[in-house]
Amino acid sequence: MTSEHIAFLIQSSPALPMLRLRNAGWVLPFLYTAFKERRKMVIREEQLVPLLAETLGTYSDGTENLEEAQIEFGEDEESRSRKYLLSWVQMRILQDFPDTEGNTNYQLSAYTEKGVQPLQNLQLEQHHVGTESI
Repeated sequence: MTSEHIAFLIQSSPALPMLRLRNAGWVLPFLYTAFKERRKMVIREEQLVPLLAETLGTYSDGTENLEEAQIEFGEDEESRSRKYLLSWVQMRILQDFPDTEGNTNYQLSAYTEKGVQPLQNLQLEQHHVGTESI
């Protein structure tokens, strides 16, 4: 791999900007919990919006960065949740698609799946190092 190739990947891969989100400290754990820990490949919008709204309720202390999803001050959690989902689809963090009944479903994009893998590897390395030193 050349330095030019690395620079190209940094500029073009949606997985890397995802890690640099201002809200990455809660966005990535939320997505990981919603999809990976619960072992869900697909989540219906009617299930994901309340999950996200609940998470957003814990960030009402001003730590949430509202600019990422163009959220206006004072919007409720459900409205903010829908804007975040739309923003994440536009950033290719999530993919949305309708089911046969016209309901919107979400899944992690391939880029997000690849972006989560290094984090999982870091966790495995920490666990491995911790068990070796005992």
